[in-house]
Amino acid sequence: MSENCILSIDIGTHSTRVAIINTRGQILWLKSFSYALHYINEAFIEQDAWPIVEQLKVLIDEATQTEFSICAAGIACQRSTVLAWDSETGKPLHAALSWMDTRAKGEVTALARQQKAIKQKTGLVLSPHYGATKLAWLQRHLTEDGERVFQMGPLISFVLFHLVAGRPFICDESNAARTQLYDIYTRNWSLSLKQLFGVGTGLLPQVLPCCANYGNIMNARGKSIPLVAVSGDQNAAYFALHSLGVFRKGGAVVANLGTGAFLLVETHLEHSPSNLLHTLLYSSEGSVQYALEATINGAGSAVEWLCEQWIRAGVREGASTERDRDQFFKELALWFERYQTADVKIPVFINTLGGVAAPYWRQDIPHNFIGVSDSSSWFAKAMAVFESIAFWVRRNVEEIEASHPVKLLVVSGGLLVNNGFRQMLASAVGKKVVVNTQLESTLVGAAGLAFAQLEQSFTVDDSQISTVYTPIFCDELEERYQTFKHYLDNY
Repeated sequence: MSENCILSIDIGTHSTRVAIINTRGQILWLKSFSYALHYINEAFIEQDAWPIVEQLKVLIDEATQTEFSICAAGIACQRSTVLAWDSETGKPLHAALSWMDTRAKGEVTALARQQKAIKQKTGLVLSPHYGATKLAWLQRHLTEDGERVFQMGPLISFVLFHLVAGRPFICDESNAARTQLYDIYTRNWSLSLKQLFGVGTGLLPQVLPCCANYGNIMNARGKSIPLVAVSGDQNAAYFALHSLGVFRKGGAVVANLGTGAFLLVETHLEHSPSNLLHTLLYSSEGSVQYALEATINGAGSAVEWLCEQWIRAGVREGASTERDRDQFFKELALWFERYQTADVKIPVFINTLGGVAAPYWRQDIPHNFIGVSDSSSWFAKAMAVFESIAFWVRRNVEEIEASHPVKLLVVSGGLLVNNGFRQMLASAVGKKVVVNTQLESTLVGAAGLAFAQLEQSFTVDDSQISTVYTPIFCDELEERYQTFKHYLDNY
């Protein structure tokens, strides 16, 4: 008899991945597709949600035609991306507003006096990255010419509307929490917050625990798959990494480094320190787990920015963009080989790309290089950008250590493909770094949450852990970090 498996779906910022995963966290089948963000300007960042749903249905059909025994499904989705759609046709009425979109930062400034009250209910620092001000913007935009019948909410609600039989208007708690309209302590939409942000009472979805019976996903041939777990992408990644044996030693913080970077540690504190988030990590009908969270906007997105700058500088004139990108990442691998031994002055990159999240929460600090000159090489600039990502991790680890001792980082995500960056991260943070070589942590975590709802055992194989990276102290690196921190502390 074949083993039970989960159909696991990860809807990310740049791609969606569909996998079949067993109770040992092994990926037996995997396919994906990519899509773009549309940068209208620095603040308006949008995404076309309809192709995501259409292509996702195709991959679900393919997965359900394999020989594996799929007993249920779990979905993880990018948080804080929101959109509105027609209640009858299901078609989007506007492009999805990405989690990176900050078009409503003016409204956030106007609500500054309400920040403490908002954080007491949501665990979130007031920020234009979260859904509330973007949902209010959509509502105003769609009702300018009179009343319209529509629904709106996190991207996951739109996906579930189209995947689950009966087209339910529902959402999980971890994605609802990222709207900044959900009271994570009473576990309900907050009427006072909806009124404060100007979001209509009847426009938001019904909220279910992360682990719950969501209904059935139907494939093109009418086969049904019970959907039993839905969560945010970072929440699922945490669940996967938390399943590793290294956590039994205590003092571990999870860091998932993708387009953005997110640091999470479970907590029993009733509220978070002022500069960190208090996150609803995952939940079931009778229980909820909270975490302290630090959010970093300029992680993989900073590397993409660097790549674009390198191409625009005409390093490879006349080549296609894709060939340029390939060449950039080949050069990057060579640059990291030189990092430990090169006698080159590396500048400090003040990485505020996408706005500053934890622990400063600022939108007014421009990104720039300190100590760069006309003679500074692309090698030096690239290493400065990667160091800045590591510096942001360290700065937030320092915040976490005020209430939770930190002995090591358990890390995953696309930025970890480079061994040189792994060592750079350990040295910059001053902590041991344990790298999960299974780069699909979000997929594995979504499957784990589904198995948990089914009350089936789920154990991730510890052989997925690679070598521990131990910090190597460097005076110059420490000096650059102190410059980075001092600049941001005093801006």
